[in-house]
Amino acid sequence: MWLAWSLVGLSVALAVAGAVLNIVGHPTRPGLDYGVGFSVTFFGFSVVGAIVASRLPRNPVGWLLLAQGLCWELSGALAGYANYVLFARPGFLAGGAVAAWALNWLYLPAIAAAILVFLLFPDGRLPSRPWRLVAGLLAAGLVLSLGATMIAAGRMSNAGPISNPFALHSRQGLIHAALTAGTLIFPLAGAASVLCLVLRFRRAGGAERRQLKWLAVATCLVFLAFTAYNILGAIGLSGLAENIGPPSLLAIPIAVGAAILRYHLYGIDVVISKTVIFGGLAGFITAVYLAVVAGAGAAVGRGAGSNLALAVVATAVVALAFQPVRDRLHRVARRFVFGSPTPAEQRAGVAIRTLGAFRVFRDGDLVPLPAWQSKKARTLLKILVARRGRPAARDYLMEALWPEESPGVVTRRLSVALSTVRAVLDPDKRHPPDHFVIGDKDAIRLDLANLPVDVEAFLAAAADGLARFGAGRTGDAEVQLAATERAYEGDFLEEDRYEDWATPLREEARAAYISVLRALAALAEASRRPDDAVRRYLRILEMDPWDESAHLALVETMERVGRHGEARRRYLAYASRMKEIGAPAAPFPTTGHA
Repeated sequence: MWLAWSLVGLSVALAVAGAVLNIVGHPTRPGLDYGVGFSVTFFGFSVVGAIVASRLPRNPVGWLLLAQGLCWELSGALAGYANYVLFARPGFLAGGAVAAWALNWLYLPAIAAAILVFLLFPDGRLPSRPWRLVAGLLAAGLVLSLGATMIAAGRMSNAGPISNPFALHSRQGLIHAALTAGTLIFPLAGAASVLCLVLRFRRAGGAERRQLKWLAVATCLVFLAFTAYNILGAIGLSGLAENIGPPSLLAIPIAVGAAILRYHLYGIDVVISKTVIFGGLAGFITAVYLAVVAGAGAAVGRGAGSNLALAVVATAVVALAFQPVRDRLHRVARRFVFGSPTPAEQRAGVAIRTLGAFRVFRDGDLVPLPAWQSKKARTLLKILVARRGRPAARDYLMEALWPEESPGVVTRRLSVALSTVRAVLDPDKRHPPDHFVIGDKDAIRLDLANLPVDVEAFLAAAADGLARFGAGRTGDAEVQLAATERAYEGDFLEEDRYEDWATPLREEARAAYISVLRALAALAEASRRPDDAVRRYLRILEMDPWDESAHLALVETMERVGRHGEARRRYLAYASRMKEIGAPAAPFPTTGHA
């Protein structure tokens, strides 16, 4: 932890130095303008990197964010120093050309660190061994570009009109070839890192999928911001462009930090939904105005009267089409974020999702928090879901919801909470009052035949997949189990982790999920896909660090495919875990046990 925050302190010093030097240096040369906004933006990388690195020191993503922040802050300080020494006060201090020389290549390791973040996000590991080739390609590109940039002759492209003071003039042909190769490799590695993110997302489930969503949304926001930056710069609004493009980069560390530390992961679904709607509406309005005002205006002339008339026409078109377009975008966003309703959910018109965050959907739309009127009504429904259709005595519910309060008062409160639950599930009163929630004077229960609940569907799917696996139907089993794995979006009611009434079902769902992972790992090993098996074993150990069979299977798989160093480290981790609980460690597995 001390190292991470010490580096943040260094980043602060560099940011301040860069900001001051760039102000007093009055930058006038292209390539040396690093303003205060630049320093503030990349200081965010350092802070988020330090937070992640101090909490998860073994995850390299935090350290990579720190490295990016330091590289860019150092670039700002070097630019300020070079400005001051070479242009503002020529000859006042030495080393201006050296500072510009370092500035000319310092961006390369920063970009390499950014690419690595995409390759390693979110768990700090490459998805599989073949991706090591991409990491090696990136390293080769960095070495070639860095070495060639350091000694290339002529003016330095990233440091204005200054010539390279350390140029090696005798080998310029070879140097330019290395520089060209490195310049080609970097985009290839960047494209591969984005592909890596896409492939991770396709096979991810649960919390990992939501983590990837955070980074994907941040990347899209940065792309849109820099698209606007380029357009505004091209039409002469560079001042406005500077306030849109570079500051948007802060979205990347913020998203990475939120995702890795798992802070409000479920909020990303709402963010994506609103972004799709807002972005789609903005694009629709822009397209209408461009088509009518610019397109039609070019045909009828550019007079003030015609432009005004066309603007009125465009406004009328937008006003007429706005609501239908918004409704269409809303449906698209809903399906993109939350998926299409299952047949059972379509029949019922309502669905409850409890794996991870607690959410209720009506006709595919998320029920907003204000619709509940009180937290107790939500908790009542949660308790009934945890009972799995079994009756819950009214006395039990009153004690769980309002402990140590007068029975006469809480009886009325329970009746009000029950009415609220029924109103949320069926606001239009399409069904009888007992259609979803059955209650009498003694107990209350859910009718699961009419009310789809995701944890019930997950447990049924897990049981079906494991039964196929046990029967030797490996092909059908793997398809079913993989779908079940993706359906597990998190532990049952994660926000109610310490409630006794939620524990039994949470443990049952976790146990089923671990069994699914274990079966998928076995199927992957049988199909000679060790990377998939390793990924499943690691996921099991994330959920249960003392699972001895998963530890030993992981070590054996790594040893079998030649990852001997990793196998030894994992065995030591296993032995340490066994020591924590006072259990003897099994001998190191050998491939002969396969």
